[in-house]
Amino acid sequence: MTVTVTPVTPRQWPLARALTGKALHPDLPGLHGWLAFLADADGTTRLVGAVVLRVVDHEAVVWVAVAEPYRRLGVGRVLAATAIGHAQRLGVVGVSAWQGLADPVAWAFCESQGFQRINTLDYFETTLADAEQFFAGYYQRFVQRGTIPDNLSLSCDGEVPWSLFQPLMEQEFGIAMAARLAGIASHGLAAHEWAVSLSLDGVAVAVAMGTVADGCASADAYTVAPAFRRGWAHIVFKYLVTKVKRERFPGDTRYCFSAADNHGDTRKLAALMAKRGLCIRGIKTERLYQCKVGSNDEY
Repeated sequence: MTVTVTPVTPRQWPLARALTGKALHPDLPGLHGWLAFLADADGTTRLVGAVVLRVVDHEAVVWVAVAEPYRRLGVGRVLAATAIGHAQRLGVVGVSAWQGLADPVAWAFCESQGFQRINTLDYFETTLADAEQFFAGYYQRFVQRGTIPDNLSLSCDGEVPWSLFQPLMEQEFGIAMAARLAGIASHGLAAHEWAVSLSLDGVAVAVAMGTVADGCASADAYTVAPAFRRGWAHIVFKYLVTKVKRERFPGDTRYCFSAADNHGDTRKLAALMAKRGLCIRGIKTERLYQCKVGSNDEY
């Protein structure tokens, strides 16, 4: 069987999105995609895989997917080589890829393509009610002590001042977030996305964003500006995020969030919630892989 890789046409983007599971709008700047077809001896061709590459400046994120019956036939290797080669020609320095820990085949594939594991994320699930209850107690203590500044500004969804928070989010989450923010700038938040931010006299304090689906509000990104990472900001913002989501999505009762290797505070809070008997459980773990594909003296 022969593998043929062709660029995704405008009409084929739904196929690429379905295979990779990434709802990326085809009009996003820097978005590239390819489909893989296998040809049988009788000339019959079938769609067996896809790869999507998102390039922002000198970095990129790649998503490779091969249909289950056609794995271990070299399809993924051809797709990855196509995307990485294209990234190199565009002057990309590094390519990132996410893989779930439930898929050791995917880990081995990433490593065989020259990717190295950079970080691990654990995902937890609780209920919005329990999360709000947990953080409300801490919040009230800060209120009683007069710790919380009066001139805080809370913004939600389309009201979030993205220009204020974009540098913070890109620095914290890298190329994947840069790609997502570019999409928001072009098309706004999707119907299933939410966002909450906190600022103090025009200074970025904290921002979170995520999605809502199947009765669950998931936090895909959450960060507090370095100047506010000690003291009240984490707890106050976590309380406000859960409170806002409870009010805006009354039918969505579950809440998912993640903690990376270097997010010790979030892991401690998850452990403390469990110790207090609140509903919380680990649901999945993902690995972040990165691969250097080029060089640039300026970076």
